[in-house]
Parts: sequence; C-alpha cells; structure tokens
Amino acid sequence: METISTPAVWAGFVLFVLLSMAVDLGLHRRSNRGMTTRAAILWTAAWIVMALVFCAGLWHLAGRTAAAEFLAGYLLEKSLSVDNLFVFVLVFAHFRTPAQQQHRVLVWGIVGAMILRAVMILLGAVFVHKFEPVLALFALILFWSGYKLLFEGDDDKDPSKGLIVRLARRTLPLVERYEGKHFFVVEDGRRKCTMLFLVLVVIEGSDVLFAVDSIPAIFGVTRDPFIVFTSNVFAILGLRAMFFVIAAAIQRLEYLNKGLAFVLCFIGLKLMLPFVDQLSTSQFGVDLKISWLLDEDAQGRIKVSTGQSLAVIVGALGLATAYSLWKSSGRPEARAEAPLVAHVSDRLPKIGEDAATAGPAAEVPAPAPDAAPPPEEPRP
Repeated sequence: METISTPAVWAGFVLFVLLSMAVDLGLHRRSNRGMTTRAAILWTAAWIVMALVFCAGLWHLAGRTAAAEFLAGYLLEKSLSVDNLFVFVLVFAHFRTPAQQQHRVLVWGIVGAMILRAVMILLGAVFVHKFEPVLALFALILFWSGYKLLFEGDDDKDPSKGLIVRLARRTLPLVERYEGKHFFVVEDGRRKCTMLFLVLVVIEGSDVLFAVDSIPAIFGVTRDPFIVFTSNVFAILGLRAMFFVIAAAIQRLEYLNKGLAFVLCFIGLKLMLPFVDQLSTSQFGVDLKISWLLDEDAQGRIKVSTGQSLAVIVGALGLATAYSLWKSSGRPEARAEAPLVAHVSDRLPKIGEDAATAGPAAEVPAPAPDAAPPPEEPRP
C-alpha cells in the first residue's frame, strides 16, 4: 500500500486532530448558546486556511502531485459536506431542535463522523490494495449516487419515515421531548433517550449514507490512505462552523447538487476507464489510448491525471455555485424561503407539546417582506 506518510507523520496528524477536537469541545462547553454568525465565519475561514497551509506543506515535502491530490480530494469532500448540510437543516427543522442545542448535536456528530470515516477509509484502502477490481464497484456506486443527486431532491423527504428513525423508535427507550442539553434522562427508574439523542442518531446515520458516496469518490482521486484521511478530516472539522454560516442561505445553492452529480459521475468514469481499456484491448483488440489527452498507469492502461481531475472538480463545482448564486440573486423570495432553523425552530411547538396550547406549525405567521421582524422574547 503506497503512501507518502510515515508512522510518525500519522501520529502527528492524529495528535493535531485530537487537539483541534479538544479545543472545539472546550469552546462548546463554555457556552450553551449557538455559535454566532461572526464566530462561524471566522472559524470557517480558519479551517480553510489550515487546509491550504497543509496543502502547501505537502507540496514542499511530497511534491506537486500529492498536493494536487489533497486539494482535489478536499474540494470534493467539502462540497459533499455542504450537500450533507441540506439534510442537517431538514432534520433540525423537522424535529424542531432548539437553536441552542443544534450546536451540541453538531459537535458530537463530528466526533462520531471522525471515527466512522477513519474506519471506512482503513477498510477501503485494504480492499483496494488487496483486490483492485473493487474500484469498479465504487464506480457503480458513484454513478448511482450521481443519478440520485440529479433526479431526486431532498425537499420531499420526511426524516421521520426514514429507516434510521423507525429503527431507533423500535429499539431505543425514547421520551418524546427535549430535556435541555441532555441526551438521556431518568424517568420511572429507567434511563431513556431524549429527542436530542434521536436527532444525533439521525445525523450520524445520514453521515453513514454520505460516506458511502464520499469514500469511493475520494479513492477515485487518490489511492494514498493518508491523503484520503487528511482531506476527509479537514472537510469534516469545518463542517460545524460552516453550518451556521450557510444554513440560512443554503437554498440559494439549488444547483450545487447538479454539479456534484456531474463530479461523482466523472470520478466513476475515471475509475472505470482502466478496466474498460484492459477489457477492450484483451478481448476485442481495440486500443482506446489517446496519448495527447490521457495518461497511462503502471500497467499501461489509460487513466485521467490528477491535474485533469482537479480541473474538472473545480470547474464543475465553481460553475454550479456561480450559476446558483446568479439565479437566486434576482429572486428576493429566495432569501425569505431560506430555512432559518436557528430562529424558526424556537417558535415551533416542541415534540410532544400539546397542539391545542402551542398551535400547529403551519400557523406560525411569516413576517411580511417589508415589515420589521417581531421582537424576540428575552431569554430567562
């Protein structure tokens, strides 16, 4: 298994991750309030700068190819993480998670995601090293994921009807309410899970589903497990802060999933090309090599270079983002329809609350476009 790292490099990076997570958790425990927009922007910028500094270090120590692979992988994973935020917004809004506790769920969700991704990357690297044709299976997964992103949306999905929620309700002792920041509560002499823990389970489950897309995708960019892991980690570490930056305006990126669908299908094609070339040459005597366009791997099969992959990823995601912002800039309703879960969730009735007292969610009045927002009630 080829890698640019050494055990000491792995240990140093893991130590950096643990320290970063400790700082994140420490800041979270100092305040029960959600992250402010200013703090979220600063943290998002800080994580991006750290990723770029790490990329520059790779360029200096391991060469241009390693740096390009990391940058392509980081941009891909970051974009998939943004798509994951659509699900987070939907989950928080559906379960009416209080704004103060969304921050807590995201923190522990990231901890679980780190452990999950590390295990899946290790298993994926072993499978690819021992049995290279598994990349063809990865390609089929990416084609299917791209199809779903292109033709299926998230707007019509009800989290309460998903497999994860149904299994959780059957197997976990749940109380249908929130208990502040607590994931568990003792009731009738038994320890039970609160709605906050159910939301955390749904968030972790959604990350499992997204990992099924992202892990094959990143192995289509690089086979080095160190670059795969580091690009995933830097994308995930900034996910919590990014949520509070773009959650209110996330619907303006309505065409980002189209760009992601194109990128996933492109990477699937990249994974399939060497096998298609080998099959056509051995079985049909047809040489698919285009020397002026495509490179060759160690076995003489055609492949897409790292530079070409980076160009396609940057181009597709950049065009999708720019087009989304351009289309939404002329529609004032795009800002009004954005899911302001940090504020709306506090005004909606909590799970298990008497509907006669709270009133249905549909009756929550939306402010008129030209009217000033109603004053917020003082916090106790």
